[in-house]
Amino acid sequence: MKIVVAAMLALLGLNAWAEGGFSQKVDFGVKDSKGIVWSITFYSPDEAGWSAAVKNAQGVTMEKKGASPDENYQIEMYLVKQAVPVTPISNYIDNIRKNTIEGYKKNKTFDLVYFDATPDKKEPRCARVHILLKKKDGGSFVNRDSGKQFSEQYVLSCAAQSVPANNKLSRLGVELRYYQRYHESNKDPALKEKAERLFDGVVLGQ
Repeated sequence: MKIVVAAMLALLGLNAWAEGGFSQKVDFGVKDSKGIVWSITFYSPDEAGWSAAVKNAQGVTMEKKGASPDENYQIEMYLVKQAVPVTPISNYIDNIRKNTIEGYKKNKTFDLVYFDATPDKKEPRCARVHILLKKKDGGSFVNRDSGKQFSEQYVLSCAAQSVPANNKLSRLGVELRYYQRYHESNKDPALKEKAERLFDGVVLGQ
């Protein structure tokens, strides 16, 4: 289940390039007519079972199967258009919190169980977000007899801070999301560690 939590909310139809793949460096960027480029680089997990990166003009997706047909891991990187500036970071985080809480009040499949967001220690233009969702009774998971079912998500939400304000890339943002859909008994105890390792390897251009 994906709800975009950055301060945005629309995908951008910009010219994009991407290269890289499974267990390799993954690069994705956009540029305007003057050649100003904004980019993100991350490294896919060094684990068996991950699919090759699927790329389009808005981002990158990778998946790994879970223990049952309705459980899986996923990494998504996608572009967003921000509604508020990344500075001050406290306002940026407050907007993420507001959008997330309001968005799940009307969600018919999941209840929001937990939300937390903090400034990223490495990148001042980024925030790290943790979301835990619980499937409502009668939700869309396949196996409804296996107990509680969750979608747990870690998100790195960043802005293209150094792009000039009058440039069309200036309100561009990116979110890198690592999550697991699981039944209660199959929660990955190392999920946070894996997400942090992914986020720690991110390099932002511009």
